[in-house]
Amino acid sequence: MNLRIADLHTHSTWSDGKHAPAEVVRLAVRAGVSMLALTDHDTTRGNAEAAERCEAEGIDFVPGIEISALDGGEEYHILGYFVDGCPELDDYIEATEFRRDRRLVEIVTLLAESGVAVDVEGVRRRAGGVVTRSHIAEYMVASGHVGSVRSAFERYLGPGCSAYVPSAAISVEHAIGVIHGAGGCASLAHPGEWLNERIIEVFGQMGLDAIETVHPSHDERLTDYYTSLADRFELLATGGSDFHAVSGGGSNSPGAYYVNGENVDQLRRRALQIRSGSGPAPESNE
Repeated sequence: MNLRIADLHTHSTWSDGKHAPAEVVRLAVRAGVSMLALTDHDTTRGNAEAAERCEAEGIDFVPGIEISALDGGEEYHILGYFVDGCPELDDYIEATEFRRDRRLVEIVTLLAESGVAVDVEGVRRRAGGVVTRSHIAEYMVASGHVGSVRSAFERYLGPGCSAYVPSAAISVEHAIGVIHGAGGCASLAHPGEWLNERIIEVFGQMGLDAIETVHPSHDERLTDYYTSLADRFELLATGGSDFHAVSGGGSNSPGAYYVNGENVDQLRRRALQIRSGSGPAPESNE
């Protein structure tokens, strides 16, 4: 059977990526990817451009999103696949865009209290669109406040730091519901960040459909571990490069981490079940 390389985790300039959606597709095609999902943070606004370019390049496109959500005071990321427009998802995206701008002002205020002067308009100009913490960090590097983006997150912008403001505003259960309402299936992104199988069990009870078994932060042992958990809890497996940029920050190329096209076929079947209102358990990953 021919391997169909499926990269199900990429980002564009519509969130914290450095390349426009069409350019992400071009890079993926050059890397041999035959199935691609664009999973920008809290938005689907880049999907139309990516879908058009995928069609022109002759590869399959999976419309996606990565929703920031909270559970027990912790922030998690829930990937949505085969999502289609619906009022609840559209409302969520619009509310998130408003919240991101308000969050920028809050972070800049907290940075000022820590003695770090950051110009709000300067960050907006640098971002050229949706503003994320990465854009703030890049501004801090350019202004000489820190030596690297990583340092900005470790000293100021990351969880527990003086200028940290969570991006999530909805619960994990709500995020799963929004994805299902848009006809998609939900996958827990990079679970290796938490190393807690109880979380996966609980989220599965909330309706989670899959977990991301393949990710740059997972070594072979973790990939095998989460694949076994997917089987145990009857969840599907997803994976991808978490691509943001061609160079810098330890980023990966599209297709550097991937799953097989069969995983996409399983996700598609699951999404069809969700849309039809039927609820059989997802297939095993064997």
